[in-house]
Amino acid sequence: APRRAPSPAKPGGANGDRYFGPYTDTGHMRRLLATLQSVFGVRQLRFEARFGDSRDEAMGRYKEALGRCVGVLEGRTEEVAAELEAKGEAGKAEELRRIGATTRLDFLGLDPEKTSVDVVAIATESSVE
Repeated sequence: APRRAPSPAKPGGANGDRYFGPYTDTGHMRRLLATLQSVFGVRQLRFEARFGDSRDEAMGRYKEALGRCVGVLEGRTEEVAAELEAKGEAGKAEELRRIGATTRLDFLGLDPEKTSVDVVAIATESSVE
């Protein structure tokens, strides 16, 4: 996964955080990056591409996984999950969908463990405002 780290606030009160996404704190970002690493194994693939026996093949797998990570970060989680399912990797697709839903609920300040949350109503409300 891409190595991103929030920087501390700059002197004078200017916020120095440099990271992507609509996250209210860095905890969401860290969980997302950990999930991307666990689903796609980008760091391991990068190592294999640099030092493995079949570098060309490993580089292709690395670039493919990196492209999927970028797709998730650009908000195309469902598209990436469908691509994984088409390749027979339904477990990875489900994990990706689960973490996407959990991250959205965390961002909205809701408990993802509660079953009474109407996500469609929340999404409709937030899109109207």
